[in-house]
Amino acid sequence: MNEHSFIKAIHRKLPKDIYRWKISDRFTGGVPDCYYEGSKGALWVEYKYLKSLPKRTTTLINPGISKLQLAWLERAERNGVNTMLAAGYPCGSISRIVILPPDRSLTSDFYKKNALSIDEFLKMIAKEVM
Repeated sequence: MNEHSFIKAIHRKLPKDIYRWKISDRFTGGVPDCYYEGSKGALWVEYKYLKSLPKRTTTLINPGISKLQLAWLERAERNGVNTMLAAGYPCGSISRIVILPPDRSLTSDFYKKNALSIDEFLKMIAKEVM
């Protein structure tokens, strides 16, 4: 699986009443991957997908967020817009997802302890926008 197919899998399970926009902007750097909107509000999400987690639990993982992506998310947060940085990774035959905190560099131990199922993640999106 890669980031594109990971996002596609999430969107297939997202409730139909949540507007979703998968963004691919080659002209404006830093634009988050997706925009979601519902009756309660809007949410920008930057997705990252890791091919695997390091075996050593203390190894730092850099999910690969660029300075422009980070600046976009931070600006939106300052302006009162909901944002999320979500990192997916394979866990056996399914994918798990972690909402990354502001420091953005984490260990594989953090990923394992804070992993959500796709369904749990979808509930978080729905809670933000519906």
